Amino acid sequence: MEKINMKKENYSIESISQKLLKIQRCINEKYVELEDYVSAILMALVSRSNIIALGPPGTAKSAVIRDLVDLIDFDTKEKTPYFWFQLGEDIHPNNVFGAPDLEYYKKTSITRRNYKGFLPDSLIVYGAEFYRLNEQIANSGLITIMNEGEFKNGTETVKTNIRLFMADTNFFPKSARDLDEDDDFDRKLQAIHDRFLIRVKVEGVQDFDNQVKMLLMKDELNCDVNLNIQEIIYIQEYLDNIELPIFIAEQMVKIASGLRDKHNIFISPRRLKNARNVVKANALLHGRETVELIDLQPLKFVFWENEEDIPYVEDAVDDALHVVEKEAAEYRQVVESILGGLTRNIKGVNSEKTAEAYFEAIKDVDILLERILTQYPDVDKYQEIQEIYEFIKDRKMDLYGKYLEFQA
Repeated sequence: MEKINMKKENYSIESISQKLLKIQRCINEKYVELEDYVSAILMALVSRSNIIALGPPGTAKSAVIRDLVDLIDFDTKEKTPYFWFQLGEDIHPNNVFGAPDLEYYKKTSITRRNYKGFLPDSLIVYGAEFYRLNEQIANSGLITIMNEGEFKNGTETVKTNIRLFMADTNFFPKSARDLDEDDDFDRKLQAIHDRFLIRVKVEGVQDFDNQVKMLLMKDELNCDVNLNIQEIIYIQEYLDNIELPIFIAEQMVKIASGLRDKHNIFISPRRLKNARNVVKANALLHGRETVELIDLQPLKFVFWENEEDIPYVEDAVDDALHVVEKEAAEYRQVVESILGGLTRNIKGVNSEKTAEAYFEAIKDVDILLERILTQYPDVDKYQEIQEIYEFIKDRKMDLYGKYLEFQA
């Protein structure tokens, strides 16, 4: 891969993150009701993930990416900054991957393309009406570029330097669960579709007031941000430094498993593994070195395949975001049940039996405290869990005091 020269010591992750967040605010001010779309693009950019937008024409899908590209300083002559292409039955591989070197073909009978200035040479790629692609394009190495970042060019393998691969479409290919055995091209489309880690639905402006606002707004994007392509590369490479705690990984697996078991939404191991880059990107973009529960939110762009999956995925992610409050409430219910049982057990019994009942309650409380520490080793990182943990510890001390009284 031809690397762009970078002086990493000149860059600050905090500064780059703030620039990207400012760009997000600027674009959201220009385009109404596109907050999810803009957020998904930033997640794709920071995590270097492929992204596709589903929506009807005229919903500003390509306009947003053009505005983003205009804010980036591509200070390099080594690569093509931005490559835009529109798919259709009449689009030839030459229009996307570059024309063959005819002299080389005459000598060797091997097709080697002059790809400079085309998709394999680009830093940011945008494919419009993507699923109108024909079999020639699909068979020309597109999936290898999207998956491995490599382009087979004659006898050589070119390592691409694509930093953002984005596409839009009015429709998705057949779902993997709806394919027939003889749907060879549809299977290839599904394989390509699976390489889009991030999927976002874009709709027209729905709210009446926002429609009025849209008519009154100026078309210019006012954003005084100077973002260099090298800064984008730097933040992408920095992503590996973000920590993914076991607790967060467990929540991701629970979301995926729940979607499979409850709604027959299958998330492949590859998609689940790559999803960690998206949650890391959200943490990094918001100044965190360690992924927190709130960073699971972008999974709503990752875990759906068909439109009907979206509400189930959103609900599952929302449940995960509130798992701490839910489990804290469950811990409180358990300790209250222990205390309630103790109250019933000591009615009308002698001191010896009362002491035994307190001892059993203390053991039950100890088991609960161990359970909490097993699930939340860093208990102090979760306010709700820490509060209930301290509450239960206090109740244990109360129980122990009473136990000693009846032992005397």
